[in-house]
Amino acid sequence: MSSPRFLTALGTALFALGVQAHADLITWGSVQNATSPTEVSTSGVLVTARNLWNTTSASPTVNGVTFSAFGPTGWTQGGNLVLDGGTSGDANYDTLMNTSRATSEATLTNPTGWGGIRLDTLGSFALGGTYEIQVWFCDDRPGTAPNTFNDRVMTRSSATGAATIGTDGIVSNLGTLTVGTASGAMDADPNNTSGVTDTVFGSYVIGTFTRTSSDQLWLLCQGTHPDPLATLRPHINAFQIRDLSPQTPDVITWGTVQDATGPTEVSLNGTLITAKNCWNTTSASPTVNGVLFSAFSPTGWGNGGNNVLNGSTSGDAGYDTLMNTSRGTSEATLTNPTGWGGIRLDSLGALTIGRTYEVQVWFCDDRPGTGTAAINDRVMVFSSASGPASIGSTGIVSNLGSLTQGPLSGPLEADPNNASGAGDTVFGQWVIGTFTRTGTTQLWLLEQGSHPNLANTLRPHINAFQIRELPPPPPSTPFCFGDGTLADHTTPCPCANNGNSGNGCANSVNAAGANLATTGAAATDDLVLVGSGMPLTVSCIYLQGTVMDDVVFGDGVRCTGGTLLRLRTKTNVGGASSFPDSVETVTLSQRGGVTVGSGVTRYYQTYYRNSAALFCPPETFNVTNGQVVIW
Repeated sequence: MSSPRFLTALGTALFALGVQAHADLITWGSVQNATSPTEVSTSGVLVTARNLWNTTSASPTVNGVTFSAFGPTGWTQGGNLVLDGGTSGDANYDTLMNTSRATSEATLTNPTGWGGIRLDTLGSFALGGTYEIQVWFCDDRPGTAPNTFNDRVMTRSSATGAATIGTDGIVSNLGTLTVGTASGAMDADPNNTSGVTDTVFGSYVIGTFTRTSSDQLWLLCQGTHPDPLATLRPHINAFQIRDLSPQTPDVITWGTVQDATGPTEVSLNGTLITAKNCWNTTSASPTVNGVLFSAFSPTGWGNGGNNVLNGSTSGDAGYDTLMNTSRGTSEATLTNPTGWGGIRLDSLGALTIGRTYEVQVWFCDDRPGTGTAAINDRVMVFSSASGPASIGSTGIVSNLGSLTQGPLSGPLEADPNNASGAGDTVFGQWVIGTFTRTGTTQLWLLEQGSHPNLANTLRPHINAFQIRELPPPPPSTPFCFGDGTLADHTTPCPCANNGNSGNGCANSVNAAGANLATTGAAATDDLVLVGSGMPLTVSCIYLQGTVMDDVVFGDGVRCTGGTLLRLRTKTNVGGASSFPDSVETVTLSQRGGVTVGSGVTRYYQTYYRNSAALFCPPETFNVTNGQVVIW
């Protein structure tokens, strides 16, 4: 068995390295008067917005944010028409302020004074992400003394841990939770005025927190009144949570432009999401290399070329159909304010957050044209953009400056060998780009046309494209070997105690070193970390990190760094253990606070006791190799 001394010493070392020991708590800003819909924050990205109603469900949209009707567990009481005839002049904002929910137990009989709403079940929170929460409280009704409603005050706080909350909405085990600081006092009616002349409708406050673990996160609410005998339940009108973490919008990274020569160039990577054949005057849906391209006309792309192969043939009828016509925007390049035509991709098929996709695009026009307007000298360049694009009946993007634009592809020439007819072998060009879906923002394929003769008017054109979802990465990838190869790190084993290939540094009972492997898969949330080759009955700690590191740690090398989380301490049997094992009630993702399918990367290693006095002194612990998991 492992000694308390080992666990204490190793625990101290890990905490010194930044291992998480505490959970999420909300830090509150200054309380503000609630006056108008513009106070509804639009910072970052919305996670959830809730409108708490008493007797009627309503989901108003205020300042562009839709607040869904919501009744927290046990919060069955509340006030209806609490604006008491007041109005902000905005019907949706009035709806948000006009009713509230309250716990079923009054403050004077509430053993802790706090009502609780569990937040982590209302949206997806990424480990390490930063969030804000905005909360409103309003009640303009005067009531009757001593229970004057508009003199009520609400204070907000937060807590983490397994709260006990029942049908009355109150938290009964506050003493066992980690509780954060309280907000300032939120007055139900700061100016004690109601009716049509009122300009202040209660109070709101914004707090922020960083998601540091998978612990339960609770919003707490406590009510008070100037008259201590006035019965008062915790109340709330509405709240929203927004993700302030830096957002990485989807943009396409392009590969090398290739000559279009035959049907086998149609990619079969991964799984087909959509394939489109852009036609001018005739609809056709050819199957090429086993991929069905459905006939398609992008919004506003009303021009195009027909029979653009100009008599050339690849010998494959389906491929010839794909190359033989194209679509173009309805506005020429010289009169296009941005030069770019746009096709919205995320509306053409289901794209899953965290998954990686490829886009394959073709451009072909073998017609020679005349003089300086030689059609087969046309060039197309592709790009991408994320955000709400403004695109009208001509197919052009008019607000490119407000979008996040990705890199440019290389130029795709209409006819690289300037040949057509029966002897032609090159039919334009194609290019493949890749992107990872990181959010729900619009994703646009952009195209811009040019010509060697700058005076030649040219619209963006496209013949066909497809989107394919690429296979997910392997369940895990081993790294940080203590075998002397130093393949992905620079720190050698501390006393030349190299282990066998793929293992950690050698320990006192196993010259081969200990190994960390995995079973299962991240995608199915059944991934298990399996440690072996350690001393027979010692304790070990399974650890998760957010970035790679490269330092000596004990008798081994630690490559797991960043924000470190101690997953579990296990006792080895025969030098082996695992996490999760048969006694666990959580998955690895749940304990690690990561979302399956999110695409985030985590790094894992296992530390174990190795206290032989003469082996690689003076340290008393060692470490396995690591595993990299992309969730």
